[in-house]
Amino acid sequence: EVLEHLDYPKLALQELKRVSSKFLILGVPREPIWRILNMCRFKYIKDFGNTPGHLNHWSKHSIIRLIEQEYGKVIAVESPLPWTIVLAKKHGS
Repeated sequence: EVLEHLDYPKLALQELKRVSSKFLILGVPREPIWRILNMCRFKYIKDFGNTPGHLNHWSKHSIIRLIEQEYGKVIAVESPLPWTIVLAKKHGS
């Protein structure tokens, strides 16, 4: 759970692709559910539920799209509330 904090998540995925063997397991907060749940807890109200430091926000479909563009084929997705967890196989492996 780091990609949401990075200025350049595409570069991070490219580096993970460079240094990883065949597979990647990655988790991110699922938006907009993450923010809605924060608001329900009366947290970060002035920021509409955005956790401090979260620069990027992905729905389940948008994180899958990003991983498939920058890393490889998504072969499994789990969505335990409020996260999206993805297993991907590196392109060319």
